[in-house]
Amino acid sequence: MYAVNGKVLEIDLTTGESREIGIKEEEYRKYLGGTAMACHLTGERMAKVQDPLGPDNLLSFMTGPFTGSGVSSEGRHAVTALSPLTGCWGEATGGGLLARNLKGCGYDGIIITGKAEKPVYLYLSEGGGEIKDASHLWGGTTHRTVEGIREETTRNTQVAAIGPAGENLVRYACVVCSGGGVAGRCGLGAVMGSKNLKAVAFRGRRLPYLANPGPFEYASGEVYKELEFKGDLLKEYGTLGYIDVGTSFGDVPDRYFTSGLFPVEKVSASTLRRHYVVESRACCYCALSCKKTVHLEEKEKLRAPEYETAVSLGPLLGIYDLEFLCRINRECNDLGVDTISVGVSLGFAAHLQEKGLVPAGEEGIAPFAFGDQRSTRELLQKISRREGEGDFLAEGVRRMAEKLEVDPGLAAHVKGLEIPMHEPRAFEGQALCYATGPRGACHQRGDFYMVDLGQFDDPGEMGFYPGDRFTVEGRMQQVIHMQDYRELFNNLLLCNYAMLPLQVITGLLGAATGWDLTPEEVLESGRRSSDLKRALNCELGVTPAGDRLPEIVCRPLPEGGAAGKELYLEQQLQEYYRLREWDPQTGRPQKEC
Repeated sequence: MYAVNGKVLEIDLTTGESREIGIKEEEYRKYLGGTAMACHLTGERMAKVQDPLGPDNLLSFMTGPFTGSGVSSEGRHAVTALSPLTGCWGEATGGGLLARNLKGCGYDGIIITGKAEKPVYLYLSEGGGEIKDASHLWGGTTHRTVEGIREETTRNTQVAAIGPAGENLVRYACVVCSGGGVAGRCGLGAVMGSKNLKAVAFRGRRLPYLANPGPFEYASGEVYKELEFKGDLLKEYGTLGYIDVGTSFGDVPDRYFTSGLFPVEKVSASTLRRHYVVESRACCYCALSCKKTVHLEEKEKLRAPEYETAVSLGPLLGIYDLEFLCRINRECNDLGVDTISVGVSLGFAAHLQEKGLVPAGEEGIAPFAFGDQRSTRELLQKISRREGEGDFLAEGVRRMAEKLEVDPGLAAHVKGLEIPMHEPRAFEGQALCYATGPRGACHQRGDFYMVDLGQFDDPGEMGFYPGDRFTVEGRMQQVIHMQDYRELFNNLLLCNYAMLPLQVITGLLGAATGWDLTPEEVLESGRRSSDLKRALNCELGVTPAGDRLPEIVCRPLPEGGAAGKELYLEQQLQEYYRLREWDPQTGRPQKEC
């Protein structure tokens, strides 16, 4: 086989034993790699896991067939497990050189089970794997952990680590990688913490051969030039630049999804550039250079927050201060906290108190108001260590609402995963992606808002075309195709921002693997991935009743670009199930996956 190693490594932290699992070529053709391959390899056992924070949960780090190939935007890796936040399938992806070094060790992924007796980290190189003592790293930030492991191994070792939040089983703890990539959602950092696994580290350069390296290199060069030509907004402003665009459409939530207007000029990317020196950097072999570093002071350089972080810890909390957002972003990454979930959890607490629904002090609710920067930072520290009120906030909004016995429609989540920073009332197609996505409310497992913004380059392959953003009437198949298309990206492990046409992906995949594929076959693997994860979620208790948005994001807003829009998705969901061929009563896929 070409482009893959043909095996993954499974390690049991309880016994210290490991075994190789071979993967057949037909399995690669069906699932490609990444998150679908992880689900295929672990799903049957994962369906029997009783506690996501128990030792029998299966934690995977996976690569894809493009990993290490040099094509622009291939520097992604996937992390998967049963989510302690949602109780169903959990996945997240991060950037950097981690995947390339994992694959360079001779494996396409690792699966980790069991629980170590004391804190450890896993070190894998071309010479084999070791489970190393991490007691001296426990309690440290992600940054300190990465640096500590590099001092013990090599400076070129690539590390994915947890911070105090993961150690203390915060349900939305994330995994932070060397180079700044973050696998942020679903609480997979808590799964690592539950296994006493402080980090995984890889150092490998033995990459598999490509089937047709000449044609692949030529096509990769064309992709790079095309992305370089089209990526001006990302190169200039990074993802933060969307605040300026999204606000005009009412797509940027404010004050816990209750407002559609705020002083956007205070937190915009253009303001950041006017007031500070901003440098650009790129992930592995990427033409987009969307990552930004900000010089706040002469000797202080910080990574600029991504769009989701800037909104969830900014306008969503009534905070409009760029310097604060740069600093809180660093703190979240050091502590290992998902910025979306922590922002929504804090916003929920502020909203309940503002409306007089829950007084401060009840059930561990801290006195907290919109706009309170000092309390935001203090509570972030308490959450990461589960101290005082932080212990309650560390549970996420679904469990907070249950313990407080408040209206569950006020908790902004789908299936337990907090809603991201794209306002569902602004784009009905996006609302449907939130309701039906494989891991809960997710803007990356179907970013249909990009279609209605006219940003998707689709030469007739999948029928994408911009329409009335407040309805998907006549365009439901487009929503489904967008979700399946994004499944491809999470399985091939390409960055979503590349938005490569299906024909280009098909050509690259054929050159890499030697397979004779059609675009229809490639998109079908995306459909299979959607159905595979849905089937597992049904085994874990997900039903159509969970494919709903909470009332807090459905009721009409009085102002802004989505003012007056009220969401009613029941009829759309029935059409969605019919076209997906999911049983409308059970939600189970009827096709083979």
